[in-house]
Amino acid sequence: MPKTLIKKLDLPTTFSQLSVNAIAGLIIGLNAIIGAVSYSAFVYSGQLTEYFSLGFIMVLTGAAIVMTITALFSSLPIAIAEAQDESLAVFSIMAASVASMLAAQHSTDSVLSTVFISVGMATAITGILFIILGVLKIGNLVSFMPYPVVGGFLAGIGWFLFSGSFTVLVPTLNGVSALFADGMVLLHWLPALIYAILLIKLTEGTHHPLQWPSLILGGVVLFYAVVFVFKIPMSDVRDQGYLLNLAKSGGKALSVHSIDLHHIAWYTVFSQITNMLAISLLSTIAILFNATGLEVSLKKDINFNRELCVAGVGNFLSSLVGGITGYMTVTDTMLNYKTQHGAASHSRLAGLFAALICIVGIFIGLTVLAYVPRLLVGSLLMYFGMSFLKHWVYDIRKTLPWPDFVIIISILLVIAIVGLLQGILAGILISIGFFVVKYSHISVVKSMLKGDYLHSNKQRDPDTQKILQKYSTEILYFQLQNFLFFGNANALLKKLQDRFKHFAEVKYIIYDFSHLTGLDCSATVSFEKIKQLAEKKKVLIFLTDVDHKIYELLEKSNVITEGSALKVFQTCDSALEWCEDDILEKKKITSEQVFSLEIRLREYVSDNQAIGQFKNYFEKVALSKDSYLFRQGDPSSELYYIESGQVTIYLEGHQKIRLRTIGPGNIVGEIALYIHQPRSASVIVEQDCVLQKLTLAKIEEMKKQAPHLAVAFDGFIIQTLAERLIYANKQVELLRK
Repeated sequence: MPKTLIKKLDLPTTFSQLSVNAIAGLIIGLNAIIGAVSYSAFVYSGQLTEYFSLGFIMVLTGAAIVMTITALFSSLPIAIAEAQDESLAVFSIMAASVASMLAAQHSTDSVLSTVFISVGMATAITGILFIILGVLKIGNLVSFMPYPVVGGFLAGIGWFLFSGSFTVLVPTLNGVSALFADGMVLLHWLPALIYAILLIKLTEGTHHPLQWPSLILGGVVLFYAVVFVFKIPMSDVRDQGYLLNLAKSGGKALSVHSIDLHHIAWYTVFSQITNMLAISLLSTIAILFNATGLEVSLKKDINFNRELCVAGVGNFLSSLVGGITGYMTVTDTMLNYKTQHGAASHSRLAGLFAALICIVGIFIGLTVLAYVPRLLVGSLLMYFGMSFLKHWVYDIRKTLPWPDFVIIISILLVIAIVGLLQGILAGILISIGFFVVKYSHISVVKSMLKGDYLHSNKQRDPDTQKILQKYSTEILYFQLQNFLFFGNANALLKKLQDRFKHFAEVKYIIYDFSHLTGLDCSATVSFEKIKQLAEKKKVLIFLTDVDHKIYELLEKSNVITEGSALKVFQTCDSALEWCEDDILEKKKITSEQVFSLEIRLREYVSDNQAIGQFKNYFEKVALSKDSYLFRQGDPSSELYYIESGQVTIYLEGHQKIRLRTIGPGNIVGEIALYIHQPRSASVIVEQDCVLQKLTLAKIEEMKKQAPHLAVAFDGFIIQTLAERLIYANKQVELLRK
């Protein structure tokens, strides 16, 4: 049983592995305690300063819970989770709003209880949302959020952390001008700013596991060195606010009895629901981005949905003690990975040990915190804020296209001036605007072909084919692509108007929807205008390969109506065939019902005697409608010349597909015969046929007895295939252009 548990939890099995995990856990635990100090000072600032020590215990207890759950159940054994700063600004806004609403008319207990419940509810809602998203397996939700919006949000978070740090440093701050009121105020924040800038310089490009503990310890040593050198009494240092003041809260331990349900102002709690939802949304984005970043950095697969469920359970339990949102963190997980880099395996013990350090910090932390310099806490908040701003405003400006950078700056400005949610909303709207502008410049027409480059799969007799070629410019074909919406739909109408100027002879216009992914309601207006223009020009419009949802939308919008100039066909081929039949009918041209072999042979052999000799190699065959000329997969031993009637080539399979319909004066079955391959498709008689059959044996006999006739017949085959190839090449070339 112990061995099974050790294996399941990826626990270390040697002293070396155990010591490495203990060191990693100690460093991470100390970082988490320091983070809890900064976060608590930020959330419980201003009017809530007296609750700082209690807030610290709440935050650190919640962090220990999330850290433990993640260490035990994460899909990544070395994953480290703790309280996070992405939604910290909203927590601070929410707590300050509650305190402001209750300050005048409610007791201290009411303020504390209401803030506690508000913070807890926000964390609980986040946990429940995580679980729902994980259970529904939509962990890839992060891919739907525009990258610049996320960047702008993180830049805004940086601004909130930076500007909020001044409230931590100068609790009585009243306006920006007060920062420069006198020298004493400057001493409360200027050293912190200088040290934050120094931290940015010292941490650029370095990732040593002892880096942060050393810098934080160095800050403490530097502070007390100044106090010692200038012989400043500790009482003055404390009274002037240079240390975290825990006297008012008395270091009261967290207890269920600290919160009185009768003193909770529930109206105030529910008034913060938008802030709670904002916290949930930001935390969801952040956890998925963190997981993605770790997946790339570690080159390991991470189960996003499992991470959501694990973090959801951790956050829900954390909410019961008033903790703020927490989930896997990139920095501490990478620190754990690098610390254990030399170990034989990466264990979960480091996360469990870090949680233990946090629990120890809950009981002894308040005594130690009374000596923590406020300047250090403020400088850490400044550092985090300036780091976000530096990366998302300065460093990234050269790597992003200017529209994306504009979105980031716009979001940052709106967040700074108006608020966080308004900034995110503004960013999404600006992103949509840029998307619409950019997408509207992408042509919705994939290709445009004139009728002389496009024919139906109905192969008529040679004379009729020549007539259709003559009038082929009456047909104009558009293949549509992408999504048709208000940004590009009008361009389709303008393109048609332009075509009418250059091709006045056009009578039939085909719109192929096979590559169109969809259209919106505004696009139906453009098609209504196209229909009206067609009726004015006495032109017929054909829509082909229309998806059923698009069809329903067009029908509801009255674009598709009975008797109008706009018609719908199942395939482009059927629409082309209808157009060709209509051209022949209007020109009062009828296809040849009989196109004898003798007439066709005169194109290649002028001697009557040779023609008679030629016909001796053929065998006349009569077939009735619906009979098979040959089936797909049959051996190829003959070809057929169609004198009268009509056959259709079908590709057999799950669904029978028409490849071509062939009329009098044409041959069928020649390719498989010449390359000695089985029949690639089936041929069915559509109309009673009279055919001339030429077998492979007769061809060989002709080559021996009358080689000049064999050469003439080969010329006929080559010309037929060349005509088909030329037509195909024209289409390919036009599509390429």
